[in-house]
Amino acid sequence: MISIKRILSGILILSISVLISCSNANESKEEVLDLFDVFKGKDLATDYLINIRNGDINGATEICDKELVDSTINLSEGVSNITGFQLDKTVASSEFAYYIFNVIRDSNIEPKSDLEQYTIKVNRNGDNYIIGEIKSKSQRELYIKNNAIRIIGDKGGKSSLVISLNNIPKDTYLSKNKMMLYKEKVPNNNFGKVVLGFTGKKVAISTIDDKNSYICIAYIDDTLMNGGTDVVDLNSDSQSSQIGGEIQDAFEKPVASKVISVDLINNSEIDDFIFSKEDDNLAVNFRDQNGLSRLNIYKAEDGKAVDTKFNEIFKPEIYNIKAQYFDDDKVIFDVFKSDSTTDETTGKYSLDLKSNEMIKL
Repeated sequence: MISIKRILSGILILSISVLISCSNANESKEEVLDLFDVFKGKDLATDYLINIRNGDINGATEICDKELVDSTINLSEGVSNITGFQLDKTVASSEFAYYIFNVIRDSNIEPKSDLEQYTIKVNRNGDNYIIGEIKSKSQRELYIKNNAIRIIGDKGGKSSLVISLNNIPKDTYLSKNKMMLYKEKVPNNNFGKVVLGFTGKKVAISTIDDKNSYICIAYIDDTLMNGGTDVVDLNSDSQSSQIGGEIQDAFEKPVASKVISVDLINNSEIDDFIFSKEDDNLAVNFRDQNGLSRLNIYKAEDGKAVDTKFNEIFKPEIYNIKAQYFDDDKVIFDVFKSDSTTDETTGKYSLDLKSNEMIKL
């Protein structure tokens, strides 16, 4: 018969073997889990775009591969600036990841707006993460011609009419009035700031006179963008070209399926429009009659103002308030004084548009 001692020895050996196998499996598992940190890569790609948006070209290039920087001839934004971006998707492997952003560019020189797709590749070398590649692709271009907004799709070619200045609403209600009774004439001397949304299906539009700003949102119908008719005779003079363009616009079907009237802000100048990721909220940065930065937020669906109570919390005669970007349903904004002094109120804030909770960051 087999002795009890021998049986116990066998059990002990088997237990040790199992423990060793589990230990090796854990070590193997740890090696497999040593993958690319997608959150670290995302922060790096986001920092790059933030630096570009803020005009810090040196800060942006410091986190890029030297070969990428050296192979770039013009280290500047050129005729338009990055004003907003939203991460659309991420594709990751063990040593690198691609971060695909929807990026909005516009200009302070003329009313125009571009929606571009930025693909930023972040490489990993051990614990070191660096941007190794940046590519962009135009999705939509918005510009003004012959007192009309026109749009070019991702395939280029001829443009399509969005809306002409003549078809902007003639009068509107003011959001500051709770009773929708009083209507005021819409300023329509010229187009002011125009900005595409991140989906490319909405356009925030302002029309202006010498002191007032009107805001509306045009909804783009993609099915109407297949055939543009932007034809210009380069041999004609500018006046004849403009008259011909206005006649053309009068007969051309616009690609805007509807226009939502948002607000009329008296004694103001629009600085910027910022859409949320899905274009369901619109932040409007503007300067009031005293030159102070103020902020209004609207629902894109119906143009109604969100009751933020900004004017009660941040006194207009003291504080500037300016939206930076949307983080899901939260708008991130800065509160500051014109003389650059600080107090317990100045700083960066987050407002959750669903819960209406405001916190200082």
